[in-house]
Formats: sequence, C-alpha cells, structure tokens
Amino acid sequence: MADGIITVNEEIPCPGVALARLFRAMFVEIHTLLPQITPMATKSVDSLSESVGEPTANHYKVEGSLHNMTWKLEEIDSENLTCKGTFFDCEALWGDKVDFIFNEAKIEASDDGRPVFKVTRHFHPKPDANLDKEEIKAGIETLRGGSDFIHAYLHENPHFCA
Repeated sequence: MADGIITVNEEIPCPGVALARLFRAMFVEIHTLLPQITPMATKSVDSLSESVGEPTANHYKVEGSLHNMTWKLEEIDSENLTCKGTFFDCEALWGDKVDFIFNEAKIEASDDGRPVFKVTRHFHPKPDANLDKEEIKAGIETLRGGSDFIHAYLHENPHFCA
C-alpha cells in the first residue's frame, strides 16, 4: 500500500448553519476560530502567506493530538463553497507514514436542504510506509472532531461569520 495513493470520501452533516457561514468559518476564518474553540490545545495559528485578504497557508501549532501541522490552501472558492488544500507535517496523526494529504472540500445542501460538508482526502504515503485503513480512520476521527467543534461554536455564537 506504500506506493499507492489512498483516497477516502467523507460526508458530515451540519444542520442549522447557513452554507456560506459554515464555509467562511471552516476555511476563511479558521486561523481566528481555532484558538477560540480549542484554547487549551492551540498555542498559535501563524499565517505563512496571504492572498487577497484570505489566508492561503496556515501553520497550526497545536498541543495534544495535532501538534505541529501545516495546511496549505491552494484554492478557496467562496462563491462555489469549495476548497482545495494540502496537509503537511501530519506525524501526530499518522506517525512518519504520510508524506502529505491533498483535500478537496465542498459545503453544499443535501437533498433535504441541510448543509453537508463533503471532503475527499488523498493520502500520499511516504516511501516504504505501511499505512492501513484503521490508522487512517483514527486520524480522520481526530480531524472530524474539529468539524464538530466548529459546528457547535457557530450554534453558540450566531454572529461569528454572519
């Protein structure tokens, strides 16, 4: 499995939050939101570069399960609510097995009109790494917890990203 890209699709329902607001919180304002929703775990969120007022790369320095992680946003489309980006420095979640993870994300309405966060993650293992599905699943659950925190924060703070 080391020489192949592993692709995982995920859909997370996010009822009760407007599509554009959820997108803005998760991708445009995440650098200001992370310290608010996880103050005990987030030491700092340092922007590595900016473009047209929206961050294009952020470096998350987090104590606990994520430690140091770099997330480079290659494309943010606020009109179509899509984002493409890459996670680097994922050792806390997957040890020394993942070179990087390319993510394609979209927030859209489900058939019943409720918001859903859809993400396709392309795991690029390091050479000679043995990355199994259970390890991937465990790391994704940790990342998914962040989505749950964001969703809860938006419910409790209706003016954030409104």
